Amino acid sequence: MRILSVTVYFLGLIFSSFMMFLLVLCLLIEFMALRHLIFDGLHFLNIIQFTSQDLIGSEILDSFLLRVSSGKYSFMYYAFQGTMIFIGINVLVYITGVWKIFVKIVDGYSNYKIINPQDPIRQKLSAALAEIHNNASTKLNITLPDYNKFDFEIQDDNENIGFHITPTQVLRPTKKVLTYLQSHNKQDNDLFKAVLAHEIGHFVNKDTEINQFKIGIGMVSLLIRSTFHKLSPRKWRDMAFMAGGGMLDGGCFGLILAFPLLMIALLLWLAMLPGIICLWFDEKFNYYVITPLINLTSRGQEYRADAFATKLGYGQGLLDLFDALDKFYGNNAGGFSWQRFFQDSHPTNYARTKNIVHLMNKMGNP
Repeated sequence: MRILSVTVYFLGLIFSSFMMFLLVLCLLIEFMALRHLIFDGLHFLNIIQFTSQDLIGSEILDSFLLRVSSGKYSFMYYAFQGTMIFIGINVLVYITGVWKIFVKIVDGYSNYKIINPQDPIRQKLSAALAEIHNNASTKLNITLPDYNKFDFEIQDDNENIGFHITPTQVLRPTKKVLTYLQSHNKQDNDLFKAVLAHEIGHFVNKDTEINQFKIGIGMVSLLIRSTFHKLSPRKWRDMAFMAGGGMLDGGCFGLILAFPLLMIALLLWLAMLPGIICLWFDEKFNYYVITPLINLTSRGQEYRADAFATKLGYGQGLLDLFDALDKFYGNNAGGFSWQRFFQDSHPTNYARTKNIVHLMNKMGNP
């Protein structure tokens, strides 16, 4: 399943990277078209004495960008080569583990607060972690890193019940989940242990590595998409169209004044069209193909982490947790739905409960 998770992710990465480089080239073509529009328009109106072709490096830039359909140095050629280089760098970064260095650097500037070792919550979590460490060794013959090498950082979030582990051995509960666990916990700390064992399961299965790496690459992709939205001449197009539309109210004279502005808006829209098509195709393909596949593997990660915790003896704690969460959120829905298939990265508590009960019965621990 881990191979499937990595394969699905890199398939998505290849597609998104290709779309990303197409988007970068579309952005360059937009500005090339905008440059021609502005300088050649000003030259036509005799406001300036030179055209866009007179600009330094203009012919080189045009020949670089306009060879769209064929030739060794075509538009698609640069997009393909850029994608392959980007993918190659990402594969090397992932295989060599260099990305962990970047994670630590980013973590150093995060707003997470380390839980004081003297804090009763920290001591409770550490005691639960020590027990999990011992059970993993005796029951599954798995040697975990020394529990003292794990750290606890609290997320400043009072809204969401969340708990996750980083590949750098940092456990991060939200304030909300700590409050919730304390108020719903039993004397033997079964909920703390169950949640911790589940997160350690993600660590053992190396789910955290691919997920953390995926987040980093997603940020790069998001940066380029947002750059396209912010730097592309969309606002200028809208302003020109609105100004031209407003002038049409003036009859024939208004039409004469509006015509240049409407033409500018049309040309700007045509310049943006390749990037708009690229973004639309990228979003639809990701939504209907890549995201469901990633969510499918993500749900598999949750089942395997539940199984790890159950095999250590914390299955009942997970069942109690899911039951309490359903009551807290007023949610007891189960079964399959296409909406969940496309959107949910986690299985329903109903499905997880059913899976845990089956595993507990199989282990002879009803």
